[in-house]
Parts: sequence; structure tokens; C-alpha cells
Amino acid sequence: MTADAAPPVRLEVRLLGPVEAVVDGRAVLLRRGRQQLLLAALALRAGETVPASRLVEELWPGGLPEDPENALQQLVSAVRRCLGPARGLLRTVPSGYRLDLVPERTDVGRAVAAAARASALLVAGAAGDARTVVETALGTWRGQPLDGVADGPLHVEAERLEELRGRLEVAAADCALAAADRPSLDAAAVRLATATVRRPLDEPLWERRIAVLAAVGRPAEALTVYETVRRTLADELGVDPSAGLQSLHADLIGTPRIGQSQVQTQVGAPAADGPRHGDRVDALRLGPLPPLPLSRLVGREVDLAQLGRWRADGVRLVTLVGPAGIGKTRLAMENAYRTDGPVAVVLLDSLAADSDVTAAVAAAVRLREVGTRDMTDVLARSLPAGTTLVLDNAEHVLGRVATLVAALLAQAPDLAVVVTSQWPLGLSGEHQLRLEPLTGPDADDLGALLLLDRAAQVRPALATPTDDDARAATRIATLLDGVPLAIELAAAQARHLTLPQLADSLAGSLDLLDRDTLRVTARHRRLVDAVDWSLSLLSPEHLDVFTRCSVLAGVFDADLAAAVTGTSPEASLSTLLDLADRSVVHVVAAPARRPGSADHVGAGEDTAPRFCLLRPLRVHAARRLDGSGGADPTRDRLLDWVVDLTARADDGIRGPDQLQWLARLDTARADIENALAHAVARGRLADAVRVVAALGRYWDWRSRLRDADRWTTTVMDAMAASPGIGEVPGYGSVAAWRGFAAIERGDPDTGARWAEEGLAAARRARDLDAETTCLAILSLAPDEGTRSALETLDTGLGLARRSGNRWARAWGVNRRGYVRLLTGDLDGAAADADASRADFEALGDSRAARWADLLTALVAHRRGDVERAAALSTATLQAAQTLGDLRTAGHAADLLASVAGSAAERDSLQRLSRTYLARRTDDPD
Repeated sequence: MTADAAPPVRLEVRLLGPVEAVVDGRAVLLRRGRQQLLLAALALRAGETVPASRLVEELWPGGLPEDPENALQQLVSAVRRCLGPARGLLRTVPSGYRLDLVPERTDVGRAVAAAARASALLVAGAAGDARTVVETALGTWRGQPLDGVADGPLHVEAERLEELRGRLEVAAADCALAAADRPSLDAAAVRLATATVRRPLDEPLWERRIAVLAAVGRPAEALTVYETVRRTLADELGVDPSAGLQSLHADLIGTPRIGQSQVQTQVGAPAADGPRHGDRVDALRLGPLPPLPLSRLVGREVDLAQLGRWRADGVRLVTLVGPAGIGKTRLAMENAYRTDGPVAVVLLDSLAADSDVTAAVAAAVRLREVGTRDMTDVLARSLPAGTTLVLDNAEHVLGRVATLVAALLAQAPDLAVVVTSQWPLGLSGEHQLRLEPLTGPDADDLGALLLLDRAAQVRPALATPTDDDARAATRIATLLDGVPLAIELAAAQARHLTLPQLADSLAGSLDLLDRDTLRVTARHRRLVDAVDWSLSLLSPEHLDVFTRCSVLAGVFDADLAAAVTGTSPEASLSTLLDLADRSVVHVVAAPARRPGSADHVGAGEDTAPRFCLLRPLRVHAARRLDGSGGADPTRDRLLDWVVDLTARADDGIRGPDQLQWLARLDTARADIENALAHAVARGRLADAVRVVAALGRYWDWRSRLRDADRWTTTVMDAMAASPGIGEVPGYGSVAAWRGFAAIERGDPDTGARWAEEGLAAARRARDLDAETTCLAILSLAPDEGTRSALETLDTGLGLARRSGNRWARAWGVNRRGYVRLLTGDLDGAAADADASRADFEALGDSRAARWADLLTALVAHRRGDVERAAALSTATLQAAQTLGDLRTAGHAADLLASVAGSAAERDSLQRLSRTYLARRTDDPD
């Protein structure tokens, strides 16, 4: 190499975990899927030519693309771009492609070589050297081999690599047995416990595990392990254990029994081989950690990183807090495996609420109580230096756990404690990590990723999901509010249902999640078991509030909770905060403070806590409420609240706080619909009429015409089926808004008919506001002649003046201006625009004032004042976009297209106009 020549590019490919390429020491980003699959297929045959036809079969196992050769070339080009300076190592050769690497430049190649070398060293009696080789090779594993592509056409290669890992783990155990030193044997016992869970039919691994347990003086546990493998082989393969396993069993039976064994991570009877209470001990010999689940951790990388930072900073007490099924235990175990130094995990869920937690923890770490000295003191002295103690599922014994943890941390300055619980310990120095559901705009569809990952375990084809599968996965995660346990229970049903079928089923009911999935932990087998565990810890008063809040489908505050529970807002807030601490009620971030709002939506309320019940919990609570007979009275209270809210909101959206009131109705939309359904079902039709009459303007301004049509039709049909109900105030407005929805959808004849019916009803009831509304809507019917429309509007204006309804008068004047524009009365239209704008602005209704601005712009356009028309319509479009007024925005864009200078600009604005008006018609959510 000359002095000016660049050094050779160094490429390494890692396959023993997620597929990665590392160029000159830096990992490069490959897209999950075919890019990783292509690199893996070539790296597994590093230095060899792989025929293009074989690559196509491996990359598209479900069906070939239309042009396989071109598709493969494009994929190769994409991977080359990812490799950057190492792109030249992915070579095109006459018959296919080759990754120009020696096998040692892949972690697989090095692991294969290490296995052969370790075997030779063991045969030669060099156990120490063999151990170094094996440990280095095992250290290259970062998880499941070919993670992300292992379930596809490379599954055979993935299985081969798992077998290789098993051989290395057997070799590591042989090295430990040959060395016969206790630390090596303890480490081997931990590793083999995990390995046998990962490969339950690998008999050499079981043989070494039993041999290691016997070698460290734990024959009782070894016998338990033998019984486990015997049953596994019989159940799965219908065979007896191998001769080697049976020989080990015979040796164990000949060993004197030392009492009932105790798995160190379970609470129960103490093990006979642990230090005695009162003995002088340097440190306990902590048992192996429970094996990690075979499935990968999804969606908790940020939380795991936070735990790592706290660990590095020397934080000594961390509590993982969250509702049942949120993933606290799984995260704690993943963190435990990444923690350096001794780790003891104690599972507390089997303890009774009045149990002696100190004795149970001592038993779990194999410390026996003998004598009279304080067990907490002995436990603190006996834990190895630098121990991390994990106490899992502490919520039902929280007080006792808090007392023990406080004492241990005070007496053992190098001890760290991680607790999982549905609410925090409340100790000084406690760092809380509250686990959130896998949802929200910042979650990057993590709930859907978890669903797909777990579903692929029971239906391998989902490892490469279709677009329909991906959409259904997102829908399922949303339906389950991102609760990991619920998502995993749903994924288990993918064995029998497609994901779209599963999504449809869960949209109607969560009953599928209560099927027994035979998970190891009983309370995680069905959703109802997990929820029951949480609710069993609540006081009767807290449980009553929780179940009554199940009638609330959306986000709610303490005032609404008070309304449905029959308590005061102050008491309601206190209870909700308690329930939030106990992780059965979810706290929702409060919206930003908005200045100048009405007292109902003022600064204090805007910054007050908001709450919701996650759907898996809400559904279960609703069942309890139905079973208790309290559902209808609670829903009656909700309906009363909705009647009051919508009446105030109809005024509020026409004033200076209209954005806040619109947002409040948006938030309450699901609760309003539930209340309406309850009103119709219970025959409270007068209340249903009041609510629908008050919502007409909201549905119009939020472009929810489908809602308007559905609920006006539902209520009017219910009224027609109840002839004895008589005249109900507001019925005329309901009919008018039904007509409005029909007119806006292009059916003016039907719309006019409903508005006429509403007008007749309003006049019979002497309801001036409803009559004014009906007349204004009647004027919108295109078949209404302009003279007739003007007469209709003038009649409505007279009614508005008589009733003192200034907003209705401004609305009528504004509408009259548009009619005058159609007749060519530009001066009259301009005057109406100015008059209505003045009234709307005086009332604080900036949205309606924009209607007047648009009218002024149209008048300017008719007069040939293009500059003024363009300026006004531009300002109107911008304001309407901000306000979410699709109709005004669409018409402003239409006018701008008329005055635009270029054809391209006209086309763009016309498309914008059509988009707004179409979205309005389609009722977007």
C-alpha cells in the first residue's frame, strides 16, 4: 500500500442476535425485513457465490414479485447503499451474488471455529484454555440468532445456530466441572437454567445442569430438574430420558436426601442448605435468576435505558409502577439480567396479605431462621456485597415491603433494591418509573409491533405481515389501549383467527382475552384474572368509584367523575388520585392553559388532572357495575351531566371561548353518544331531544354531518314510536338539523321537508329559537327561490329581534347577504357582511366573523377588485384552517382559485377546496 492509499474497509456482519452490519467499527442502518434477510443469506455463506434464483426463493417465500430479477437487483442496490464504503464487498458475479468476506468476519464464523477449538482443548485436558475460548464465543450472542428474519426461510439456519449455542453451553459446563471451582459452577448453573428453558428437548444441556447442581451440593434441586426433563420428554416426544440422564438420576437417588428443595426465586419453605439465622456468615450463595421468557422485549427500550442510567448513577431504590399487565415483571427481569454483580429475585405474588415478608425473603435467598436474633439484621449482613434485590409484585404486601426495604437499605449501604408494584412504596429516595401503555403519537406503533411479534410465534406467516395485517395490528393495539398483557393474550388467538378477524371481534367484546392461555403465571392466563388481582386490593369506597367511572368512555376530570359517582368534586379528585397511584386509573396529560376562557373551562380546569380508564380495565369494571345493579342509575347521572354540558356548550361555541368549548365537546364526544344511547333506551326522550338540539351547531362546525344525521334520525324515530310523549321543547331544532344534514349531503328536497316539519313543531311549541333555526336552514335549500329565501330570512330576523337572540340575528343577516349576492345586490350584500361581522366580533365569535370576511371577498371579486378579493380570501382561508372550519376554508380556497394568476395555482387551490368539502361530507374523525 502506498503512502497515499486509503486503508482497506473493514466490514463485520453480526447474525447472533438482530442482523447488523458494522463498517469500520460503526453499525449501519438496515431496514427490518428483506434488507436484513438478504445480508444474512449472503453472510451465512460468506465468501461463497449464492445463485440469484436461490436468493429470490429465500427473499420472497410467499410468492415471487412480478419481475424477480429486477426486484433482487434493486434490493441489492439498497443494501449496498446502506453499506456505504463497504459496498464493493457485495459483489455481482455471473451466476448470482457474493459477500466478499472470510467467515471469521462474521460472528457465526468465529463461533463455529470456537466450538471446534474448545472441543479439541477439552480432549487435550486444557480446560482452562477451553473455558476462555467458550466464554468469548458465547459472549458474541446478543439474543435469538437471526432475530427479525429467523421465522422465514432461514429458520433452519436459525435452529442450527441455536444448536451451536447449545454445544458451546455444554462445553462451558464441562469446563466448569473440570475446574471444580464454586464460582464457575454457580455461573454454569445460572446459564444452564436459561438454556434448558430455551431448548427444552436438548438432553445434553439437561445432563450438564443436573451434574452441575449435584457438584455444588444441591441434589434435591437436581432431582426436581430431572423430574422436569422426564415429564417434558414424555409429553413432547413420548420417550424416556437418555441413558446419561438416567445414570445421573441413579447417582442422585443414592445421595442422602437433605430435605425439600426450594427454588431460590420463589417464596416458600426455606432450603436446608442455606446459612442458619444467627450463624456468622460472610455471604449467601444466591441461586440462579428465573429464566427470561423466550420472546423478545418489545417497546420498553427507553425504560430499560432509564434503569441503566439510574444503575450507573448509583440509585439504590427503584419502583416500577403500573397497572396489571403493563409489563413490570418482564422489565424487571430484563434489567436483572443486565445488572452486574449478585442479583436475587423474589416473587411475592403467592404471599398472603398478612405474611411475614422478611421471613419470606430470607427463605427465598436460602437463609434459615434459627435462634432469636433480628432476621432483617442477619439478612442485611448476609447478602453479598453489591447485591441487587428484586422484589416482584409487592402491591398486596406493600407496607411490610416498605418497612423491610427501608431497614435493609439503612443497614447495607451497597445494596440496591428494585420493586415492582401497582403503586409506589412512598420511601425517601425512591425513584419511580411508571410504565405507560404502548400507545400514543410518540410510541411508533409499539403496541402493533408487540402484537405482530407475539402473533408470529403462533402463526409464522405473520413474521412478514401484509398491509391488512399491519393495519389490523394497529387497530388491535388501539382497541386494547396499548396494555401489553392484553395485546399478548390477543396475539395468542392468532392461532385460530386472522388479525382482521381478531380486530373485529375485539371491537365488539374483549371476551376472547378471558380464554385460558395456559400461561405459567395463573393471574396472567386470562385478562379477568389480572384485573381481579388489581381490584382485590382496593377498598370498597375506591372500588365503587372505579366501577361507576366505567360508564365514562373518554377522558374525564374530577367534576365529571363526581357527577357520575354522586360525590363532591373534592372527594372525587382525592379518590381518583388514589386510584391513579394504584395504577387502576390512568392519568392523561392536561391540555395547555388557554387564556381568557369561561369559568367552566378556565385556567384552573385546563390545568387540572384528566383521567381515563384503560379499556381492558373499563370493560371489566362495567361488568361489575352491571352485576351490582348500579349501571342504570350511574348512566342516568351521566345523562344529566350531558344535558347540562351541551346546553352550556351551545352558547359557549358562539362566544369568545368557542375553541375551548369545541375542544371540550370533542373530549366528551364518546360520553355524549353513550348518554344519548342510554336516553333512547330508557325512554328519556325529552332529554335526548335537548341534547341533540344543542349539538347541531357543533356537528356542523366540526363537520360531523354523519353524527348529525344518525342522532337526529334516531331521536325522531324514537319520538314517533312514543306518540304519548306530546310536544317536547327543542324538537323543532332536531328536525331542522336533520334537514340541514340532508341539504349538505345533496338532498335538498328531503332537507326542506324536515326543516318544514321542524318549523311547524317550533311554532306549535312557541319556541322562537328553534323557529329561527328552521327558517335559516330552510333558506339554504337550493330550490328555494331567492325572493322566497329573502322572505324566509326576514321572517327569521324578525323572530331573532323579538327573542333578543343577537347571534341568531347576526347569522340571519350574514345568510341574507349571501342571498343578496346571488341576486346581484352587491351593496346590500356588502352591508350585511359588515353588519354581521360587527355583531359576531362583538359576541367574540371569530369563526362566524370569517363567514362575513368571505362574503366581503366575494363582493370584491364581483366588483372586479381582484387584489382585495385575493387578500381577504387568503386571510379567511388561513383563519378557517386554524379554526378547523372546513366549509369556510373550502369556499375560500375556491375563491382564491378564481383569482389565481397561474393555471398551476388554480389547479392546486381547486384540489384543496374539493378536499376540504369532501372531508366535511365524509365526517372525518
